[in-house]
Amino acid sequence: MASKDILVVEDDRDAQELLMYIFKTEGISADMASTAEDAEGHLALTHYTFALIDLSLKPGIDGWELFSRIKKNPQTATLPCYALTGYGVADLKKALQEEGFLELIQKPIDVKVFRSWLRSKLNSPM
Repeated sequence: MASKDILVVEDDRDAQELLMYIFKTEGISADMASTAEDAEGHLALTHYTFALIDLSLKPGIDGWELFSRIKKNPQTATLPCYALTGYGVADLKKALQEEGFLELIQKPIDVKVFRSWLRSKLNSPM
């Protein structure tokens, strides 16, 4: 099985381009999936350090359901997952932690803050 740093599951083209630009300039290997179904295909073939999952994927399976499937699959159950969302975060952080997401990354992404966060995650044990 191949190995990469990050799987990003994001359906917004602008967010995809920004994230891939950041990964490229940081020398980080990543795969991009636009749908949950695409993500499941990537997960079947590649081992990732962690996943960034947009909660409101459209069309089809949303990020919540994808995360549930990842955690139920013995091959991916231990994959650290971080949520991406552009929605308000007041009550969402608690719900995400209860479900098992490690953290919430708010969109739109602040490039400087995200770069720092990314470096800390890739340079420390998950």
